[in-house]
Amino acid sequence: PAAVADALCEVVPWKRRRDHHDFLRAACARVRSILPALSVRDVVRVTLAFGELYPRRRTSIMLFRDYETYAQLFQALPIEAATAKTLLPLLRAYRRMDVSHQPFVRAACERVVTGEIELQPAELTELVKLLGECKIKIPKVFDFAMEALDLRFAYFSEDQVGDLARAFTAMKYRSELFLAVLQRELPFRLHEYAWWNLIDIAEMYLVLQVDDRSVIERIGNEVFKLVFSMRSSYPAKALKILAFLDTGDKRTIRLLVRHQLRGLPSV
Repeated sequence: PAAVADALCEVVPWKRRRDHHDFLRAACARVRSILPALSVRDVVRVTLAFGELYPRRRTSIMLFRDYETYAQLFQALPIEAATAKTLLPLLRAYRRMDVSHQPFVRAACERVVTGEIELQPAELTELVKLLGECKIKIPKVFDFAMEALDLRFAYFSEDQVGDLARAFTAMKYRSELFLAVLQRELPFRLHEYAWWNLIDIAEMYLVLQVDDRSVIERIGNEVFKLVFSMRSSYPAKALKILAFLDTGDKRTIRLLVRHQLRGLPSV
């Protein structure tokens, strides 16, 4: 079994074309047959090898799916398999494979909360982000991450703060500590934030119905300076959010409308 696991870990990540699917199905059948005999280390390696089968520009989807095999791999993982080195790669694979095995995820996250696994701010942010993408609410993890943010805000980048806001928006989860930290820190830092983080943080205030006028008004004032930098659907998104939050002056709204109209195809 160990030799088979070694071979699979070497070969599977490179079988990315559609004409490789027959090989991958046979490999999955072989994995299922030897799974009880595999060591924990080999189960982790095989799981991560299959987890590498994703498009380079779309890291959230799989090029090949075999739900039965993927589910059995995660069911075979003991909680000790989740370490500071393997936790995030395993959760990335879990998300891509679209596996439904929350007991492993919750038990692994419990090790973070208890201190058995130590994560840096960037890793802690990605953990919350992955849970948000998987739609798994674990309040203990969120509280732990927000306590780290509260104590070490300067160690979190603006994109990481934005990622936390986007995760909570996706889950519709309201963290009072997160909101308190933003209320304390944003007035001094909001002018440095990029337009995507500014608008996504504002969206969290809208979705979660947070009525913190000091932060909301500051966001409305900052949007004006960033209108012409906005790309994709963000001008329309900003227009909707400012309207519903009742912030931003007429000049800002008028500029957003013009910028949005400029992006429409001419008739």
